[in-house]
Amino acid sequence: MNIYDSCPELSDDAYRIRLIEPRDAEDLLAVYSDKLALPFFNSDNCHGANFYCRTLHDVQESIKYWLIEYHENRGFVRFAVESLEAGGVIGTLEMFRREADDYYDDCGILRIDLAAAYEREDVICSILNLVSVPFMTLF
Repeated sequence: MNIYDSCPELSDDAYRIRLIEPRDAEDLLAVYSDKLALPFFNSDNCHGANFYCRTLHDVQESIKYWLIEYHENRGFVRFAVESLEAGGVIGTLEMFRREADDYYDDCGILRIDLAAAYEREDVICSILNLVSVPFMTLF
């Protein structure tokens, strides 16, 4: 299965991980406009972007870009992280297999951006437990 042809959903009793969608913008505005969460966002190799979004339009443009990277460029997959308890999207998770002429060739790169209230060890461990094994085969 090629993840760029068909993106699976992963879920357990607490979280659902699925391909990001335009309808996620309002929930993600609360994440990406939160200055307390901003220091935790990983923007390595993002050409100066820090993912701070002041408006709904900013988030919508980010989602458009992430979907182009997925559907057209096949560069990475940006997943929505839904909390089943909260009933909404609490962040995003990005994953890709790096192909380069260096030490990190054929390595998986994972980014997790969460709302500040969810930047906790138990939440992050739960999300990693949900995706770790499937990601090893998908990427």
